Amino acid sequence: MPSNPKIDLSAIIGHEYLARLDQDLRHFEGVRSHQYNDTLNNPTWGCGRLAAKGFYPSEIDLMLQNDMAQAALDLDGQIKAWRSFTPSRQIALLNMIFNLGPNNFGGFVKMKQAIADKDWAAASFECASPKWISQVGNDRVDYIAKLLREG
Repeated sequence: MPSNPKIDLSAIIGHEYLARLDQDLRHFEGVRSHQYNDTLNNPTWGCGRLAAKGFYPSEIDLMLQNDMAQAALDLDGQIKAWRSFTPSRQIALLNMIFNLGPNNFGGFVKMKQAIADKDWAAASFECASPKWISQVGNDRVDYIAKLLREG
């Protein structure tokens, strides 16, 4: 997809009419936070955005920032002390919960206990679940294990 379109619609139609257009499109297109099929059965996102259109880089960046923030909130619910860890260990845990989601991350009971015990070698070992390795590959798991171990 090309870079973001550079056009100031408010300079063309004015702020009042831009707000009206926004309201109209939200009303007629509908607003959904998940993928849906439009009236022609095309996969669609948000407010009439065809999935085939893809996303602009700035939209991807915004979604990633929001998802990283959600990962931090999810981690708050799993490991209370994570914010006091070294930045490398914080990154490791955020990377892991971002990928797994809070439910699957919660299944790493032995790793979480090792972290609670500040046994970083054991935490590093326990993060390397064969099932997770088969899903994301050795590179990611080895990287996270190293960050946990070496801090």
